[in-house]
Amino acid sequence: MWPGAPRELMDVFSPARTPSGRPIRRAYIRSLQEAAMRAATGELVHPTVASFLDYHPHRGLVILPVRDLPPSTTAMLWRRGTDSAKVRAFAQVAPPYPNSAVLS
Repeated sequence: MWPGAPRELMDVFSPARTPSGRPIRRAYIRSLQEAAMRAATGELVHPTVASFLDYHPHRGLVILPVRDLPPSTTAMLWRRGTDSAKVRAFAQVAPPYPNSAVLS
């Protein structure tokens, strides 16, 4: 888990319990590079996205799909007041998601 990250966010990426209810011990990391290094040394496994190694390559690491996590949703996020014409254009054509809102 990342220090300061909301528990609800971390529960999505790294459940606190197995489906049968057994607790899963979590490790605290400060960066994705640290996660890759610690995984490469065998200290931890890191739940991540399939493209992780495209951006954080490390010899000896492999990606193995986790097939029994609940489906996730991806959303656009940008800093308030810094949108641009390109961001607004993309937001206009992106498919709507139930309960989503464009905040001003």
